[in-house]
Amino acid sequence: MTDPRGLAPPAKPSGLKRHARLAARVPLAAELVLLGDSLAAGWPAAQLPAGSFNFGLPGDRIQTTRWRLRAVDLRALCPRAAILWVGTNNFGDGDPVAEILAGLDALAGELRGLWRGAGIVLITLPWRAPVAARPAGDRPALNRGIAALARARGAALLDAEAALGGEAQAARHLAADRLHVTAEGYARLGAALARLLAAGSPEG
Repeated sequence: MTDPRGLAPPAKPSGLKRHARLAARVPLAAELVLLGDSLAAGWPAAQLPAGSFNFGLPGDRIQTTRWRLRAVDLRALCPRAAILWVGTNNFGDGDPVAEILAGLDALAGELRGLWRGAGIVLITLPWRAPVAARPAGDRPALNRGIAALARARGAALLDAEAALGGEAQAARHLAADRLHVTAEGYARLGAALARLLAAGSPEG
């Protein structure tokens, strides 16, 4: 297990190198910033609004995303919205649901402080291959907690399972590892995000 309530740099040298490459290409401004792990990092630019900056990093845990927010000065980006999709690696590590939610709450608060006028969108965890020793109810419980956190933080919620479907649709929307998202899956997520943003900016 790890501690999603803390701060930690990428665990692997390859992660630090990829983080450095991301830091070197931070734009002067961005309409939208996407943060998170490989699910966020793999989101195709074509399925995001124009002017988006993808700050996702494969392997990120919540504590890693929090560390990276401090390691790079992103204040000038001033996005209209920050999209947060992180937590599946913490879930896979066996971190307790309550600690994952505490880490996400801290991260959402940090985003509020970093970009005061930006809306926040939280994305739930889609169906994924079962994690050994985790009760089947843990992921739904985590997603209910993310929804409650979105309400408490005045953030919008993108329900990834509603967009991608459950286990029955996994063959089309998830890769063979039953964790990462296919091109068709990202197209569905992109459409869901576009509808969410068009319905009105999340509260800033």
